Amino acid sequence: MMRKYRSFKPKLALPAVGQGRIGVGIYFTGGLSTKKDIETGIDLGMNLLDTAEVYGKDFSGQLIGKIISRCRDKAIDATKFSQENSSFQNVIRSTEASLHSFQAKINL
Repeated sequence: MMRKYRSFKPKLALPAVGQGRIGVGIYFTGGLSTKKDIETGIDLGMNLLDTAEVYGKDFSGQLIGKIISRCRDKAIDATKFSQENSSFQNVIRSTEASLHSFQAKINL
């Protein structure tokens, strides 16, 4: 069982170990093994999925959003914006683009 640190909402806690997903959308293009890796990690308690708009030009967020659609209630989505998008307006735009990619709300 994965050790948990902090609860963000009922029945959903931030795990001690998450899944960095930089390779999804860059090196891995959403094949069955990528889907199985993410789903297995979530089933084992690694429910924090970290991505960023620069990972595969946000293709990563799109793939992860599609893959976790069956278990979205268990997953914690985390995303980041690039340094070029660090102005207030660009952070808003970047966040809205990530929301669209994930097809859900972003937790972190």
